[in-house]
Formats: sequence, C-alpha cells, structure tokens
Amino acid sequence: MSYLSNDEVNKLAAEFIRLRKLVAKRPEDWIIKKYKRFQNLCMYKLSYLVNSKIGKYRQFSNYIDLQQDGFEALMLALETFKPGKGDFTWWANKYISTRIYRAANAHSTIRYPLKKAKEMQPYKLGTMPVLVDTTENPCQNVEEAQTHSVIMEAINELPDMSRRIILMYHEFDGGKNNSVSKISKQLNISRNICVQILSEAKDTLKDKLDSYYQEIA
Repeated sequence: MSYLSNDEVNKLAAEFIRLRKLVAKRPEDWIIKKYKRFQNLCMYKLSYLVNSKIGKYRQFSNYIDLQQDGFEALMLALETFKPGKGDFTWWANKYISTRIYRAANAHSTIRYPLKKAKEMQPYKLGTMPVLVDTTENPCQNVEEAQTHSVIMEAINELPDMSRRIILMYHEFDGGKNNSVSKISKQLNISRNICVQILSEAKDTLKDKLDSYYQEIA
C-alpha cells in the first residue's frame, strides 16, 4: 500500500464530504451505493494511517481489536472532518492515535484494589504494568489520570482570571459546577466578558490536549 500525498488525501476527504452531504440531501439508492463504494475506497487507500499506528501493538492478544478500533476512528475522522481545520492526515491521526492508545492502555493495565495489592508477594510481570488503585471501587484508568494531569498543568499556566473561571465552571476545584451568570456575579465582571474568557480558556486547554495526544502518538 503506497502512501498518498497530503493533496491526494485532502482531495479524497473532500470528495467523501461531498458525497456524504449529497446522501443527506438526496438519499436515493444509487447515490447511497456510490457513497458506500467510495467509503470503502477511502478506507482501503487510507488504511496505512491505521497500520502505521498499531505496529507496536502486534504482540498484544487483542491486536485485531485494536486494528478495528483504528478503522472505526478513521471512519469517524472522515465523518467529522472540517477542511478549514487543516490537513486530513493530521485530523485522522489525532482520532486514530487517541482511540488506539485508550484501547491498548485499557488492555495492558492490570488493576488491583489497594487492600488486595498489600497481600500480594512481589513478582515480575514483564512488560505488563500494574496499577494499584487506592480507592475501594476503581474506575479511573491510566489514560484518564494522565489527561487530568495535562489539563491541570494547562490550567495552572492560565492567567489568574481565566484559571478562576475555568475552575469554577468545570468544578475542577472540587466544588459545584457554576453557571456563567453566577460566576460573573461572584467575580464582579460582565456576563459577556466571562463567556469570552471561558471560551478562550477552553480553547487553550483543547490545544494543550491536542499537542499531548500528538506527542504520545
């Protein structure tokens, strides 16, 4: 399978979008069939985007499942792609990397409650990591913890007002979720300014997460 240039990939994605919109507007049988055929063509020609991400997981027992996850992410990327956001290759890699990483991480981490871990004798697990959970009912996986750490790091880098607003709005500080109106009153600022600061803070956090997932891809 040969790699496509960015221009070729973008043209392929643009035609997929065109057909997708045509199906939504005119759901006729021949148009749907054409759309499905082109969908399969896209998955075939862009399969290298998935294969390039799953090679390091070949020894995993759920390798086939991870591959399927990758193709589902590729399809989701095609369905949600917005040309104005950049090249499709970048867009798809973001979806594929995140999906495969989460699935692989969930598969490769063994969880033990803290009480059970204290009773275990030390032994070697090879490359299989063990996460000792300090809660009675573990529910947060490693990827979620890493993501939370990245978010909190980004929040701490925000200007003081932005940090206060985002913490109050999304209850990162352990309090209750607050409305924009309530926050603006508490901070003695207008609602419009509060909305603007909140929006800019969200964009900053999103960019930070995007950069993080690209680094781990």
